[in-house]
Amino acid sequence: MIEYCTMNLKVDLINGRSTVWAFTILLIVLGLGSGLSAQTVDTQTFNNAMPNSSGIVSSKELKLAPYEEMVFYASDWWPGGGNRIYPRYSKNNDLDDGYTGGVMLLLKHAEGDYTCYLAGANNDIFSWFSTTNGKTFFINTGTLGKATYSGKNKIIYTKAFANSAYEAINKVWQLHLESEFNTTTVRLRQNKEYPEYFNYLGWCSWESYFRNTSEEILMEAVASFESGNVPIRYLLMDAGHQQYKKGEPFTYHVLERFKPYPETFPSNYANLLDMRKKDKVSWMGIWLSFLGGHDGIHPTNQVPDNVKKVLAKTNMNSLIPSGSKKEAATFYKSYIDVHVTEPGWDFTKVDFMSRALTIYAGGEYANIPIENNDGAFDNPYLASSNLTCALEEKLAADNLGLINCNSQSAFSIFNNSTSVIARCSEDYKLYDLGRARGHLFHSYSSMPYLGNVLWGDHDMFHSSDTVSGKMMAISKAMSGGPIYLSDKPDHFDIENISPLCYSDGELLRPLEPAVPTESSLFWDAQSNPEVYMVFAPLANKSVALVAYNLYAEILMDESRLEKLAANNIPHGLLNLLRESGVNKFSNHTDLFDFLTDLEKDFPELKKYRNEIYNLLNQWANEKTVSGTIHKDLYKNAGVMMQPAEYDWEIPAGGLICYDWYNQKAYKLNNPVEFKIDGFGDRLYHLLPVNKGWAIVGDVSKYLSPAACKVISQSEKEMTIELKEAGEIVVFKDCKKLTSNIGNISSFGGNLWKIVVPQGISTNQLKITSHEE
Repeated sequence: MIEYCTMNLKVDLINGRSTVWAFTILLIVLGLGSGLSAQTVDTQTFNNAMPNSSGIVSSKELKLAPYEEMVFYASDWWPGGGNRIYPRYSKNNDLDDGYTGGVMLLLKHAEGDYTCYLAGANNDIFSWFSTTNGKTFFINTGTLGKATYSGKNKIIYTKAFANSAYEAINKVWQLHLESEFNTTTVRLRQNKEYPEYFNYLGWCSWESYFRNTSEEILMEAVASFESGNVPIRYLLMDAGHQQYKKGEPFTYHVLERFKPYPETFPSNYANLLDMRKKDKVSWMGIWLSFLGGHDGIHPTNQVPDNVKKVLAKTNMNSLIPSGSKKEAATFYKSYIDVHVTEPGWDFTKVDFMSRALTIYAGGEYANIPIENNDGAFDNPYLASSNLTCALEEKLAADNLGLINCNSQSAFSIFNNSTSVIARCSEDYKLYDLGRARGHLFHSYSSMPYLGNVLWGDHDMFHSSDTVSGKMMAISKAMSGGPIYLSDKPDHFDIENISPLCYSDGELLRPLEPAVPTESSLFWDAQSNPEVYMVFAPLANKSVALVAYNLYAEILMDESRLEKLAANNIPHGLLNLLRESGVNKFSNHTDLFDFLTDLEKDFPELKKYRNEIYNLLNQWANEKTVSGTIHKDLYKNAGVMMQPAEYDWEIPAGGLICYDWYNQKAYKLNNPVEFKIDGFGDRLYHLLPVNKGWAIVGDVSKYLSPAACKVISQSEKEMTIELKEAGEIVVFKDCKKLTSNIGNISSFGGNLWKIVVPQGISTNQLKITSHEE
C-alpha cells in the first residue's frame, strides 16, 4: 500500500517572520520486520523570507529516529566545500563536536536497518545539516545572501529507509532526482557519457612542475612519452599558463587576461597541441580556474569588453560574473572559447569551483565560516548555480570533457548535467605518509555520497613514490575514474604502472566506482586499528576487494621531541610544542590543523611545519590488523550498479578467493583470514565458479578478471576473448588443460597459467579440460 500525505504548517522563521511550510511525505508500508517506514521528500514554500546574518532563511530541528551509529557527511571548508566530503562518526549520539555543512546523514538502527537523509538542493536555494553538540541536529536552508527570498515547494531534504545502507543511500538520491519539485539538472551516473580519453592512462604536469611550466617543458615531456615505454595517451596541463596578477588585497591569484603568458607559451599552445598523435599522446587537456583566477578577475584587466560588462565587484575588490544565467553564459563563452575551444584542447579540468559560493557570500579564503552577509550578493547560491549550468552547457556544446575539482558544494554537484567526474579527496602529496593515509581513506569514504551521480577522481600520483606508489596505483584502478601520473617522465616506475593498463594505455576499469563495504562505513579507518575494506564489481560477475591498514597513532611526546631535536628542529620550537600540551593525534588532518593554527601565533614555525608534520607521521605508532574474506562480501558487491543489484547470487560451484599479492587461490567455503602489518594493503578477487571454471584473468594486471570476456563455457571447454597477450590464469579442477594458443603450466591449487605470446593471430583463447 502506498499513501501520500501533505501537511501545511505555519511557523515562525528565525528572523521573526512567518511563512508556509509544505511537507510532502510519501509513506510506504513495507512487508518487513520494521513495519511502517517513511520515504520522504520534505518541501517548503517561502514568501519574502528575510535571511539572517548568515544568509539562512529557515532552520529547524531534525527529529531523528533512535540510532546506534551515524555517519555525518559534510563538505570541507564550509561553505566552499573544497575537494572532499569528510565523514564524521557517531555511536549512540556521541558525535564529538559541532559541525555544519552536512550533506548526508546515514543512520544504522538497532534492528539492523538504515535511514538516509539527503540535504536538499534546488536551483536557487539549498539546505545543509548542522549540529552544535553532536546530539541535536538541524536542517538549515538559505541562499547565503542578503536579499529576501520567495520560492514554492523547495526541497529541504529527502529521507529513505531500507534494509541495507546502500539501498537507503540509493533510494534517497532516487527520491530527490525523481521528485516533481526537483529543479536541479544533475543526472545519475549511468545517464551521462564517460569521455573516451579517460579510458586511457594520462599524465598531469602539476606535481612535477607546479606553476613553473612552459610550452618547452611540456613539449619535452610529450617527446619523452613517445620514445618511452609508458603508454601515456593524454596530457593534462595544470596551472602556470594563465596570466595572473598577484598580491594584496587578494588572498590568492586574480586573472588579468584570458591569454597565456607569451614568454612561456609563445605559440598560444599551438606547438604543444600539434604534437598529438593517434597512437601516442592523442588528447590534451587544460587546467582552468572556475572564476578566471582563484579570486576572480583583477579590477585592472584586459579581458574582452563584452566580459567586462557582466562582471561585478566582490567583497575583496576582485571581479566575478554578476550572477544571472545570461551573464554567466557570456562569461563562459568567451573564457572557454579563448582558452579551450579555439586553441583546440580536448577537455578541461576546472578547479576552485566551490570557491564561488564563498566569494558570492562575501567571504574570503581565511574567513570560514562567514560571520555575516554584509558583503554578500543578493543570492550567492543562485549565482553559483548559474555559473555551473553555463559552464556545463558551453562544454557540452563544444564537445569538451570536464573534470570537476574543488567542487564539493551542492550548487556544483546538483548541476552536473553532463559531466560525470569529480575530485573526491584532498590532494595527493609525494612521500607524505600522513597524507597518503588520509587521501586513500577519503577517496573512498566520500563515494557513498557522490557515487550515484559521479565517478570519483582520486587525483594524480607519483608511480615512483616509495611511501605509497603501488597502493596509490591500486586505489586509482579501483576508482574507475581517470588515472593520470605526475612523475617527471624519467622517474616513471613501470612496475607500478603496467598493471593499470594495456600496452596501448587503455585502462582496466571496474564496472562501478569502488566504495567501502557496509562493515567499513561507520568508523574512521585512520583512528581505529581495524581493517578497512572497499570493493567494486568487475567483468564476469567477479569482484575486486582491497583491504587496508590505515591506522596510526601520532604522538608528540618527549621521546618524539628528542627525535625532532636530533633532526635539527630548533629548541625554541620544541619548547613551543612542549608547552602546547597536545601529545596525541588520531589522524594526519588533526596534526596538520594543529600545526597550522599554532603557526598563526608563532610565524617562525612555518619554516619547519611540514618537516615536523612528516617526521611525526613517519614515527607514528602502527598496529597489525587482521580481517577475513567471506561470501557476504561477494553478495553485496553490486550495490553501486545502476540499477543496483543488492544480492548477487553465489553460484552452485561456489567462489574462489584470489590473493593478488601472493598469487594464491582459496576455495571460499570458509572465511579466508589475513593480517596487515602497519600501513599497507591487500588486493583480492572474488571469482564465481561456473561449470567448474573460474577466471582469475591476466594476473599481471591489478584488476585481472577485467582482462577477459567469456564467449562460451561448458563443463569441458571455455572460450574467452582477450585484448592482448598476457599471463592468463584460470581455476579448474582437472588433470590437464590444453589451449589453442599459449603455453600452459600448473599454478598450484587447481590454478592454471596460460602464457599467451605477443603477435598472436587470434584474440580468442579456447581452453579444454582433460581428466586422463
